[in-house]
Amino acid sequence: MISGQSIAATPMCEASFVGTVIRKHRNFYIVERDASEVLCSLSSKLRKNLEYPEADVTSRRRRVQAVHKVSFVDPVVVGDDVRVEPGAGVGLIVERLERRSTLSREAPSRTHLEQVIAANVDQVLCVVSSQAPRFRPDLLDRLLVGCEHHNLKGIVCLTKIDLGIPRDVERVIETYPRIGYPVVRTSAVTGEGLQDLEQLLAGRNTVAVGLSGTGKSSLVNALVPKANLPVGHVNRKTGLGTHRTTTISLHRLLSGGHLVDAPGLRELGLWDCSADQLSDLFPEFRRLVDACRFRGCAHRNEPGCAVKNAVEDNAIAQHRYRNYLSIRAELERREQQG
Repeated sequence: MISGQSIAATPMCEASFVGTVIRKHRNFYIVERDASEVLCSLSSKLRKNLEYPEADVTSRRRRVQAVHKVSFVDPVVVGDDVRVEPGAGVGLIVERLERRSTLSREAPSRTHLEQVIAANVDQVLCVVSSQAPRFRPDLLDRLLVGCEHHNLKGIVCLTKIDLGIPRDVERVIETYPRIGYPVVRTSAVTGEGLQDLEQLLAGRNTVAVGLSGTGKSSLVNALVPKANLPVGHVNRKTGLGTHRTTTISLHRLLSGGHLVDAPGLRELGLWDCSADQLSDLFPEFRRLVDACRFRGCAHRNEPGCAVKNAVEDNAIAQHRYRNYLSIRAELERREQQG
């Protein structure tokens, strides 16, 4: 099933309505309809990839021709517009309407399965902390590559600046505006940068992603006073954040648009991306690809590589190039494993 298509379980009934999934908890979904929230379960048929005879499209009693293995973790996610049939206390989601965008990854520990993090979003807020937990440029670049892969705008949000910004972190952060990514420095404690962040989010649907403990939920609480999300702390011994956000939730912003708070990510395996596509997902590489001597240059050991020359001239940041090589090697290993 292609994620951009709508999927339906049963023919529409007159009493059904369309709403937006704003939260999921275990096997239940909260669907927003106008100003109200409806508790819903999911039709079992939506968890299957059903094939119907082409000539039987208009029939109200379509016979299933075949059942195929699904390639996704969950057929309905936060941000999806869905059709619901009302029930006694619990509605039934019978159709997922067509998506205009997704942010997804390869499901951790589940090869060849797509895990959609959020649907129908315009941009991604890539949240990294100045410290506590430590700044991870490798994860930040993976998040930004994911944005490029899904044609979503990426925004870099540096949090906890009230703790100070180490010099090496500032040097890395300074590279992103030069390649087209807005950077906003924030503190949920002092409120610094929150007005700038609001302007970047206003009128758009945004999903916030990053490591546990970087302050995503604190930002949501600051921007959406009624959110009241639990906030975790960083383990002093390990330096890692604790998982407090266990469900994905969508919040309406006062400035317009929505903000989706996702659980902390420790990895972001690119879904349906080949090693040869990767250089196109680095904007500063993309501008130089045609200047390489060889078509299909991998930007490693090839002579006449414009990208390598730019790295040597400090026109491309060293950390970005290292992360490109690391991600490419990972994609090549995955392709070899089939």
